[in-house]
Amino acid sequence: MTDVDATQMLIYPENHQIAKKRKANFTASEKSYLADLVKDNYNILFGQFSSSLTAKMKHEKWEEIAGKINAIGVGSRTVAELKTLWNNLQMKAKKANGFEKRESVKTGGGPAPTPLDETTNVIISFMNDKPSFSGIPGGVETGPVYDTNAIFGLEAEPKEEDSFTSHDPSTSADMPIKAESSSSSSSCEKRRISTGDVTRAQYNNLIEDKKRIKLECQRLDLTIDGLKLKNANLVLMNAKLHLELIAIQKSSGCTIEILE
Repeated sequence: MTDVDATQMLIYPENHQIAKKRKANFTASEKSYLADLVKDNYNILFGQFSSSLTAKMKHEKWEEIAGKINAIGVGSRTVAELKTLWNNLQMKAKKANGFEKRESVKTGGGPAPTPLDETTNVIISFMNDKPSFSGIPGGVETGPVYDTNAIFGLEAEPKEEDSFTSHDPSTSADMPIKAESSSSSSSCEKRRISTGDVTRAQYNNLIEDKKRIKLECQRLDLTIDGLKLKNANLVLMNAKLHLELIAIQKSSGCTIEILE
């Protein structure tokens, strides 16, 4: 390095930042291992909080999983990085699962769908029965495209899609519909869920969460009050025993050591 370069680094340090070494991408073995570990510990990682399942227990389980992933030797993965990876893998599997359902009701023709990788198949196999993955009948899908068939009991609107989207298997995506069929459209009109609908659904969920947290706080307050009352009773009992010991000492004329 010349004297000029050294001087420029002192005057303009922002132009001579040392590039931070980028971590290696997650390997297929890490992804597959993470899916297996989440499958084995799903109830702990994503179960509802209770007296037997705390945030500390969840974090410790994630730390345990991180240790097992890092034991592979590819790189040092943090809990935050593994959580992000799991969210991405789950979203990929969810889209693939919806795409397969949509393709399964088609009448044939066209190229065969691309086979899913092992990790995606594992995630679909144990997540398929969970509402957060496959959706709740009559619920609202909060992705960019919403399927209202299950919500309103309507027939599927034929359309061509080039991406993975949720689909109701009970409907046919290849059925032609006449553009001027007003009688059928009047009784089975399909609409997309608006942003306002999604916002209202999310608002209602937040209200329910708030009520649940309020009840939990009330329960904890009652527990604290009970502990305070128990402590007060113990203090009174200790004082009573102390007075009884003093009375025994006076009546017997003996010296008794009283421990505080």
